[in-house]
Amino acid sequence: MLSPDFLGGLRRCFANLAGLAVICSSAYYYLGESGTGMTKTAVTVQITHRWYTRPVLFVADVNRALRFYIDMLGFEKSWHEGAGAGGVCQVNRAGTEIILCEDATRTDKSRLFVELTVDGLTALRREILERSVPSEKSWWGYDVIKIVDPDGNELLFPAAE
Repeated sequence: MLSPDFLGGLRRCFANLAGLAVICSSAYYYLGESGTGMTKTAVTVQITHRWYTRPVLFVADVNRALRFYIDMLGFEKSWHEGAGAGGVCQVNRAGTEIILCEDATRTDKSRLFVELTVDGLTALRREILERSVPSEKSWWGYDVIKIVDPDGNELLFPAAE
């Protein structure tokens, strides 16, 4: 079984290669229950472009959400619609980008998983203590630190160093 550190490093490696034409070979897959036994076939995919994603978290009050993400979690505001008066903005921290969208009719909640290096996790734990960020231990396949924003959106961080 591959360790989370190895998989995280592999993910970062591929992220650094995004945008280049990269040949990726997948693991072999099993054509099960076909009556042919274990047939192994190599799958090759050429990545020709990168998909850039940003989660959108719906919030009841974008300014309250901004204060939480900036003051409690150390994000920076990247942009804010309507010269700061609109209901949509983006916050950034260390390559993570989150769009906050004020919409009182959307009460659904989101969950983000944020993977950190060992040093990043150490810094997060220190910041949680220094800023009195409400957090709790939780489980999501393994131990995680869960931080819930004022609108119920969850940020999960791996707890193991």
